[in-house]
Amino acid sequence: MGRLHSPESRSRGGLLGREPGFRRLFLATLGSGAGTWLALVALEFDIYQRTHSSAWIAALLIADLLPTFAIGVFAGPLIDRLSRRGLMIGSDLVRFGAFAALTFTTDATQIVVLAAVVGVATGFFRPAVYAAVPNLVEDEDLPGANSLLQTVDNATWALGSVLGGALAATAGVDAA
Repeated sequence: MGRLHSPESRSRGGLLGREPGFRRLFLATLGSGAGTWLALVALEFDIYQRTHSSAWIAALLIADLLPTFAIGVFAGPLIDRLSRRGLMIGSDLVRFGAFAALTFTTDATQIVVLAAVVGVATGFFRPAVYAAVPNLVEDEDLPGANSLLQTVDNATWALGSVLGGALAATAGVDAA
């Protein structure tokens, strides 16, 4: 739980300036989300270049997004009992490994399988982030903290997607 703050200190620096643990979580979410969305867009380009098939792009998106939703629904209670920090770090390491393994893929099926691995890891990462918030901020700061995290989620979706598309279009899929 965060420290108690006077009204004067609550207004100075805002939540990110006031709570170092929450600031670290926010920045980790920003970096992780932007990288994940950038990579997903690059993978869409890669799949299309390899197959020229929108069905493969759909398979990629389903493989990436379906596990995220399914894990959130069915494994939520389990996630609440595990180390949030450990889940976030472990999830990012799994995603990093899957993205690194993409350099060795030779066909679309391998890319879709690795996207599913990323989706599973993301399915554990996102609930762990939101479950950690009450441990990092005061109860009265929960709405603001959740709003900031939701904002950064949306911003990384937009920014990561734009950067991934721009990088893939200008420097090629391998650069993205």
